[in-house]
Amino acid sequence: MDPDLVNKAVDLIRSCRTLYLYAHGDSGITARAFINRLMKLNKVAVMASEYYEEPTYASLISPDCLALFISYRGGSDSQQLSARILKQRNIPFIVIASDMRETFLTQNASVRLIIPSYETQSDNIATYYSQECFSFYLNLLYGVLYSRSYLENKSMKSRIDKLTAQEFGD
Repeated sequence: MDPDLVNKAVDLIRSCRTLYLYAHGDSGITARAFINRLMKLNKVAVMASEYYEEPTYASLISPDCLALFISYRGGSDSQQLSARILKQRNIPFIVIASDMRETFLTQNASVRLIIPSYETQSDNIATYYSQECFSFYLNLLYGVLYSRSYLENKSMKSRIDKLTAQEFGD
């Protein structure tokens, strides 16, 4: 793990208006947890893979936004197409992927956060390893992001927690 790349990724996330996440299956579940945490910091995040309309989102993302791809194998066909569209439009994107293979997505990322490829199609524990690695990176990004504006983020999170506790009677 390269701390400079982590800091560069955090800088991109901090400066974007909206973060679009591209992830399928178990990685999508992991991405949703990250979206939930970002909301508490008043950072807008959208799951671009929700209805398999990744290329459509890529063509609509404005220049002050950012995309984040999570893919163990370097991206699905729709993620590859989305990356091509984003690259053509000069929209930055972050990729969290294994070092398994090079793809357009992994080669053209503004920041590539790499996990070692220890998981195979026939020998894995229900993607346990990759999801733990993805969670680690996302938690690390969140932690650094939170600490960069600690007092502001603490206040925002506290305000949101109070509002939601009142609304739901917690």
